[in-house]
Amino acid sequence: MKYNFHPLLAEQINKHINDELMEIPEIRNLLEDIDNSYNNFEEHYKQLEKILDISVKKLTNTNGKTV
Repeated sequence: MKYNFHPLLAEQINKHINDELMEIPEIRNLLEDIDNSYNNFEEHYKQLEKILDISVKKLTNTNGKTV
């Protein structure tokens, strides 16, 4: 059975967990929570990258005006 997990988590599951374990609701629930954490981390990371990019552009623009 295939689940739609974060790509890194999916790799780890395929490596360490067999289909029989995936049928256990507690295991599936745990993996779904882990998947949510992976996705939340990735989303926060992307937001941080955008914020840093904006800050760099502002600083570059400010420095260009004062030179």
